[in-house]
Amino acid sequence: MTSPSILTHIQHLAALCRQREEAICASTGLTPSALTCLRALPDAGTIGSRALAERMGLSPSRGSRVVDSLVRDGYASRAPDPDDRRASLLALTPAGADLQRDVHNHFRDCEHRIRENLTEDQLRSAQDSLAVLMEAFVAP
Repeated sequence: MTSPSILTHIQHLAALCRQREEAICASTGLTPSALTCLRALPDAGTIGSRALAERMGLSPSRGSRVVDSLVRDGYASRAPDPDDRRASLLALTPAGADLQRDVHNHFRDCEHRIRENLTEDQLRSAQDSLAVLMEAFVAP
C-alpha cells in the first residue's frame, strides 16, 4: 500500500484549516472574506484600499465589497485618501480593534495547540518543510 501523496496531505491540512476558520467565523459572526479582511487591516493607523485588496489577494472591487460589510457592521471606517481622490484610507474602529484582538486570540490558540503537540525538532522540521513546499508551489 502506498502512502498518501504530498498533495493529499496538503489538501487535508487545508480542510482542517478551513474547519477552524469556519468555527472562528461562527463565533464572531464574520464571513470568511470579512475575517481575512479584518486580519489584514493594521491594528493601528490606516491602509489604502488598494493596498488592503492586494494584501488580501483580491481585486480592488471585491476588496471594496468586503470592506463595505466591515464598515456597515461598525468594525472599520473609511475616509478619503488626501493623496488620491479615487481611493480611501481604511482603519479599524474601536469595535473592530476589539474583534480583531478576539480573532487573533483564536488563531493564537490554534497555533498553541499545534506547538504543544510537537517537539522543538518536529516544529523546526515542519516549518522548514512548509517553506520548501511553498517555494515548490510558486516555482516556474
